[in-house]
Amino acid sequence: MQSEIEKLPREEFWRLADWIAERRAVEWDEQIEADAQNGKLQSLYDKLAGENEGEDAAPLDDFLDKQKFS
Repeated sequence: MQSEIEKLPREEFWRLADWIAERRAVEWDEQIEADAQNGKLQSLYDKLAGENEGEDAAPLDDFLDKQKFS
């Protein structure tokens, strides 16, 4: 498959790259939604709620930067 991709004309390659990026984003969104629905993110939600209790909300990126995920 890689050799076929390398043979693509530039315009077709970039169209493929854009399609893959969009598809990957959709897959990621679906995975996050599935994880949220089946409870895999509950401990993270609980931790976030506990750390922000009584404090102003922090940007999610700041919160995630401080976390250690296993």
